[in-house]
Amino acid sequence: MQKRIWIGLAAVLVVSLVLVGCDLQNVETAVQRLNQVATQAAGGTVGDTTNGGNAPVDPNQPPAADPNQPPTVYDLPATGETLIAAWSRIYAQQPGSAFEVTATERQVSDFIIEHLRASGRQNLVFGGNVVIAGGQIRVDLALQNEEGAFGGGTFSFQPTLAGDGSVRLNALGGDLGGLRMPADFPAAVGDAVHAALTGAPNATTSRVTLRELTLDAATLHLVGNVR
Repeated sequence: MQKRIWIGLAAVLVVSLVLVGCDLQNVETAVQRLNQVATQAAGGTVGDTTNGGNAPVDPNQPPAADPNQPPTVYDLPATGETLIAAWSRIYAQQPGSAFEVTATERQVSDFIIEHLRASGRQNLVFGGNVVIAGGQIRVDLALQNEEGAFGGGTFSFQPTLAGDGSVRLNALGGDLGGLRMPADFPAAVGDAVHAALTGAPNATTSRVTLRELTLDAATLHLVGNVR
């Protein structure tokens, strides 16, 4: 016990000698620093110099992207890359990263058909194509229903951007030509179109905010940021 008292007195003496050798401004600075260290010690953050020494940084949270960094450009007509691959790479970027995507009707069509087939409708969807013009997208599909009857379906949308950068599909109608399909099939087509435009089937699962969405001259063009 006596040994602890002497150690404590020695520590106080060292601090006092340091403070005596400082002018008043340095004393105030030293006291503020001591108070800061004491606060960090109480919070268990002593020695943590990340984030300005204020609080531990979550290692599972990726750092935000530099807002001055130019967008990553995905010019799919030039590179031949699929829209599926482009969205996969975009979703792997840091939050705040900017991107720009250009895709052809064929590339959008391949994405939508693959999305429908991958969602468990591989026995219903056998092919199709997409028409892009005047701010609208039309999806024409070759189908077979669960009874084995063949036919076609056409679904049209006029996507617009909401104020928060999310996409509203604005369905213009659908026609299955009398072919009986599951009740959720039109909604599944809408999910596939939404995924082509945002990388996810709905606004809840989307991780991007769009600033531009253009559907014209057989081309899809998008500009946005990762959330």
